[in-house]
Parts: sequence; C-alpha cells; structure tokens
Amino acid sequence: MEIEADLSRYKYVFAIPAYDGKVNLETMRSMIETTNRLSAMGVKWGMLSLKGCALADAARNDLAHQFLTQTDGEVLVFIDSDMSWEWSSMERLLVWAATYPIISGVYCGRMEPPTFMVNVKPGGFNEHGLLSHEGCGLGFTAIHRKVFEKIEVPEYTNKKYPEKMQQFFATGVFDGRYIGEDIYFFRQCIKAGFQPMADPGIELIHHGTKDYNYQFKDTF
Repeated sequence: MEIEADLSRYKYVFAIPAYDGKVNLETMRSMIETTNRLSAMGVKWGMLSLKGCALADAARNDLAHQFLTQTDGEVLVFIDSDMSWEWSSMERLLVWAATYPIISGVYCGRMEPPTFMVNVKPGGFNEHGLLSHEGCGLGFTAIHRKVFEKIEVPEYTNKKYPEKMQQFFATGVFDGRYIGEDIYFFRQCIKAGFQPMADPGIELIHHGTKDYNYQFKDTF
C-alpha cells in the first residue's frame, strides 16, 4: 500500500547533538544533500545543533526545548553526528512523518556481530510495511511537535533559558531496570497515546572505527 505526502505541509527542524563538537564528514555530506533537495522542492527547514554536552539525555532535552521555544517548526528530526544516508532514506522518513507522529530509521550499533537496537512489538508489519516498536535508537527519528506538547514529564530549570525545561529524555532505573534516554522517551510517547513506528526500508550507515553499513531490513 502506497501513500502520497506533500512535504511542503510542514517545516522540518534537524537537530544534531555533537557532544565533542565534531560531525562526521559523511553526515555533513548527507545533510547538505538533504537540505539542497528540500530547498529545491520549496520545503521549509531549519537546523539546531549542540556541542559540549556529554550527557545524551541533557543534550536531547536542550535541543527539544530549543525546537519548542525558538522555532516554528512542526517536525523535529534528530540526526546523530555519526550517521549518514542517501536522499531516498530521508525522503522515506519525511513522507512517513506526514502520517505517523513518531517514525524512525533503525541502524546497526557500532559493534560486531551486527546488532540493531530496537524492541519490536509482536504483530509484525502494518499495512504500510512499518513496524510498531517500544524503543530504538533516536539517531534518525522524526517527531511531531504535538507529541512533545502532549507528553507529561517533570520540569526543571536551566540557567541558559528563562523558561522551565521538560525532561522528555532521561536515563536511570525505572521499574527496576536501567534504561537509556531513548527508551525512556518512547515509553512516555506510548503512555501519551502515540505509537512509535520504524521503517525497515530506511538504509543508514553508522560511522565509527569502521563504517557499520549493515541494514535492518536484511534481518528479516
């Protein structure tokens, strides 16, 4: 089953947490191609970045806060600074974002043997060939503004901003299990009534000491 989507309906804001201030060259190549394509199509886009924050959850909270308070974007797209893609994969992500409030591409962890960090829910694929999941890496994820606006999470102060920030992302022990900021966030989404989805057709390369170009779709 195919869907059609007018990407110009939304303004997309790309958020790149670069903890050491460095962005992989291949990530920049992919980002330049993406923004060139969007501009040529007349699609509005913006970009946020953050460096010097070693805590993944704090960095993502900061970027989400900037998105909500300093931009008029409707869709936040998290991109990790060590990820690369071709336009066809970004196009898939943005097309699905027209239908689904939370959509991700699943990528291989930087490890051998190939390991994909995703908790797929029972039931398999839906009518669009997407998978329901309970958590995956946030390194290639599109999230609608309405998701952040509906989630109920603790607030806290940060001297950088006059407004209180919301703890959309957190790490720690919850229900007797230590979880990362990505799993925490997806749990809050599900509690708020938003089902996270993943597209196995999105192809990504995770860069590290080598290029981890194993594809999630090949695991099926």
